[in-house]
Amino acid sequence: MNKVLNNSPVRTSRNFKINNIEIKDFAFPNDFSKFNTLDLTGNSKITEATNIPSFKYSLGIEDEAFKNINSNILITLNEGKNKQELVYNFDKENMNLSSVLRINVEENTRANVILKFKSLADIKNFATCYLDIVLNENSKLTLSVINFLNSSSDFLCLIEASLKDKANIDIYTANLGSKNSVSNYSVNLYGKESSSDLSTIYLGKGNQLLDFNYICDLNAEKTKADILAVGALMDEAIKHFKGTLDFKTGAKKAKGNEDEFCYMLSKEAKSMALPIMLCTEDDVEGNHSSATGKIDEKMLFYLMTRGFSRKEAIKVIIKAKFNKQIEKMDESLKEEIIERIDNILD
Repeated sequence: MNKVLNNSPVRTSRNFKINNIEIKDFAFPNDFSKFNTLDLTGNSKITEATNIPSFKYSLGIEDEAFKNINSNILITLNEGKNKQELVYNFDKENMNLSSVLRINVEENTRANVILKFKSLADIKNFATCYLDIVLNENSKLTLSVINFLNSSSDFLCLIEASLKDKANIDIYTANLGSKNSVSNYSVNLYGKESSSDLSTIYLGKGNQLLDFNYICDLNAEKTKADILAVGALMDEAIKHFKGTLDFKTGAKKAKGNEDEFCYMLSKEAKSMALPIMLCTEDDVEGNHSSATGKIDEKMLFYLMTRGFSRKEAIKVIIKAKFNKQIEKMDESLKEEIIERIDNILD
């Protein structure tokens, strides 16, 4: 059966065909035995959570996902326990994941969390991950979400973060895998002078479908939110980008920026983007842009005259475009991400 997923919180004209996505022949798996191939590295306090938090937004699969949870974790980060890496390794015995992850960053803490999803076998995987994040006063969290699942898999991820005074969250994501990749990320800036930076790179290949739904609510004075998505599409890949900056009443002197750019490497690929800005406060600053285009032939020619093949030249240009986001990521991720980009573009 077909499944409608990732409804946008702001409905637009049906003509845009971007309010949600419909995945053909989508099926929620039946087998959710305990997920035994999660690798944990770091010094944070980890316990098994006993309840499911409430989420403001929806992926559209909550009824099935919350009935089949096979990984439910609470991570507490403080000044002495402030780093954690979680690698979900999918193999023939651990094919399906329904995960809830709660992250609590205590006051005055600088923390780093890495989530990585990897296919170890050439078999379809299903991963759904719900993250509930709370940042207390004057805390900072860098969160990296890396999708390395194989090209037959489904990856669905919802993140909701709430920030108190002077808290900051940087969310860096790399969507470099799976057949269907559905992301719903929301940041609620409740505290004064809180801020967020949401940065994404993606590559679409074959008949891959990518759908991004990003929401930043600026609720308090001098809050700041940045959204940046940069990617490329090949073959018959499809990408939807929905970004919403919402300046609420009371968000005086708040600032928000939203940018999206996509390289089109095929005539058959489709890119749809709809940046939205909402405002009920007069003393704010907001900017948004979206662009889609082909790689400059003059730039390709220049690189090819320097000894690069056309394919190599395309790789150089795309990696240069991604470089700003990759440089922000944890040092341990950079080499693996660049290698993955090279493999996809081959």
